[in-house]
Amino acid sequence: MFTAVADPIDSGFVRSLARPGGNVTGLASSVSEGLFGKQLELAREAVPSAKRVGILFNAGNPRNYFTQFAQQWTQAAEALKLELRRMDMRKQEDLDAIFRMAHQGQVDLVILVGDPLIFQYRMRVYDLAEGYRIPTIPPTKEYLAGRGLLSYGPNLTEMNSRAAVYVDRILKGAKPAELPVEQPSQYELVINLKAAKALGLTIPQSLLLRADQVLE
Repeated sequence: MFTAVADPIDSGFVRSLARPGGNVTGLASSVSEGLFGKQLELAREAVPSAKRVGILFNAGNPRNYFTQFAQQWTQAAEALKLELRRMDMRKQEDLDAIFRMAHQGQVDLVILVGDPLIFQYRMRVYDLAEGYRIPTIPPTKEYLAGRGLLSYGPNLTEMNSRAAVYVDRILKGAKPAELPVEQPSQYELVINLKAAKALGLTIPQSLLLRADQVLE
């Protein structure tokens, strides 16, 4: 049983999402078409003056969402007339230099790409970003930690609840090979007004009205 695996087919866990075919199934965090474009769109709406967007990702993960879906990122940025700046990270010690260069390169905001390494060191990311007064856009509300500006991504709490349902079904005799791999069905927009105030930003009312949750 797995949860939040980016691509269970490519990882070799299952033969297909509809019919896993082996002794394992679960929930995938597969990226929906247009997700990165939506993240960039929301970031631009929250920070209208932004022109240069830094993408912080784990370059040590060959399946990271930035390089794996580079075309989606590039097309979305071009449509919004945004310039993307790579922020390649492999370990915590890289972060100081990464953010120093981002500041020198006048990066206007930073999007955090979902990854266990980024999640582990998100507090250091926020420390550095706040020091340089750079807004941060993490992928889900679990990354926010009361400090990121906003997040838009799958509802991981809902995914974990669904995982519990799967475990229950398997314990009652269901065969993993016949249980389809589920993909995210709910996406959440969470806005952190405390972070916005600290950065001197005013979040548009139109964006606030679309939020699933507003942190004050």
